Amino acid sequence: MPEDDAYRFEVTGPKRKHFNWDVPDDKRAILACLVSSVYSLQHDRSKNYTGTPQALAPPWWTSFNYELLDVILGNDKLRINGARHGQPNQRPHRRLQDRQPGALQDALRNAVAWHGKDNVCITGHSLGAAVALSAARMMASQGQFVEAHLFNPPFSSSTAPYKSLFGAETYSNLQEVYTVAKAGLVNLLVDAAKRRESEAEFAALGSWYPDMYVHPSDPVCSGFLEHFKNYQYMLQGKYARLAMPHESIRGVLCSSKAKPHHLLPSARLHVPADEGKAASARDAHSLTQWWSDGAVVQVQFVNLTGQEHLDHPLQIPFGGISYEAMV
Repeated sequence: MPEDDAYRFEVTGPKRKHFNWDVPDDKRAILACLVSSVYSLQHDRSKNYTGTPQALAPPWWTSFNYELLDVILGNDKLRINGARHGQPNQRPHRRLQDRQPGALQDALRNAVAWHGKDNVCITGHSLGAAVALSAARMMASQGQFVEAHLFNPPFSSSTAPYKSLFGAETYSNLQEVYTVAKAGLVNLLVDAAKRRESEAEFAALGSWYPDMYVHPSDPVCSGFLEHFKNYQYMLQGKYARLAMPHESIRGVLCSSKAKPHHLLPSARLHVPADEGKAASARDAHSLTQWWSDGAVVQVQFVNLTGQEHLDHPLQIPFGGISYEAMV
């Protein structure tokens, strides 16, 4: 395949012509295409196609009646890491000026302030999904629940080799031992005020359901499936609830102040029904699978805080912020 074809909507994009935002499969495809537009924007920039008839990026948003509002540049000002898209004739009066490391967070805050949280969504792929999740999680911790759609967000399963090495039963026992040890260290090393703060924030996030598109065969994001599965199982014991809001044992021992983005109490998990369709880890991590015609994706609500989910589908939003994988 010629290099340009990998970024050409007519070649790699969805084959269908009509999409309805209110149909979940169509919405997933639209959002994945908006993320893909950022890859194409960067390709256009590197090839000097931007603003010329050779530009490949525009069909990735014009095909769905969106327009490009702005781009978010990397620290070196040379690479396009993100973009803002919106409905025609609904531009905000102020364009994004700050394109430094906090630009995505600022863009999200500005969009929510201008249009309201129910009219904005944020999305990204791979490492870009991690950046988007971090920004949306920060907003959610402050009570602003922004719709987030995260394609293949990174959370590698570091324990998967042990499962194949020791077997499922021994692996499950090891997970329980790890949880008990983590809970003990949290109780011993983390002061009560910090514990209460972490547990309160964790519980508050339980009302927010980011949409996470993950493939079990993708080593980059499969850890999220394991995260929720393990804790759902271990919640039957009293130690899991103490350990959950806190990071790894290493983080507890080192008194890390960072808040790992993967510590989520709830999510809508979108998982391909036919895992065997992905011929390789590369295919399982690709964006194209999420707009593929005929793809069957199962949706599962998970909540580790015991809250019941309330699913309120958003109307067609004014716009969104897309972030590509920064690799």
